[in-house]
Amino acid sequence: MKKVFFLALLMLSISAHFHGPFNKSKISMHTGENYDEVMKYLQHNGIDIMGADFKNKIVDIHAEIKDVEPIYKMINKMSVSKIKKARIDQRYLNSNEVYELLKTTAEKYPNFTKLIKAGDTLEGEPIWAIKISDDVQNTDPTEPNILFNGMHHSREIMTTEVTTDIVTFLTSEYAKNEKVQKWVNNSEIFV
Repeated sequence: MKKVFFLALLMLSISAHFHGPFNKSKISMHTGENYDEVMKYLQHNGIDIMGADFKNKIVDIHAEIKDVEPIYKMINKMSVSKIKKARIDQRYLNSNEVYELLKTTAEKYPNFTKLIKAGDTLEGEPIWAIKISDDVQNTDPTEPNILFNGMHHSREIMTTEVTTDIVTFLTSEYAKNEKVQKWVNNSEIFV
């Protein structure tokens, strides 16, 4: 029962990040005096608002350029030159890169890591996790389970970085760091 509950929790908590359209970008709009009208339009039309700077009248959305074209038709005062398409910092890992990191790690450290497909998202995308433990193929009911959870909210990029850093630290330090060996040898760690 404990195992089923853990896997259900893992699937629910990680699933949100492994889906979503990759053809959209962050778009920053300087709305000037039209801030209120633009916000109402975005909210009414279900356009994803990532952030808003009321003081400077800037709205950041997650959309395709074509999604905001009606705003310019609706509000003639806005200048097209004041729209800027931006990308999330490319140094952050996307879901495919996280999978590759987990897969490569499991291949590099097969004695104490195991790649696990925990389930599928609503869109049918796989949800991946990695188990780190000295007896990775078996479950030891005497050892505590530790879950490091990330990628559970869209565009919450730092949780991904924290969890991938945990994987990298635990696996690369295992052979040379007594504290890490103690953690891995006395726990079943899931990331």
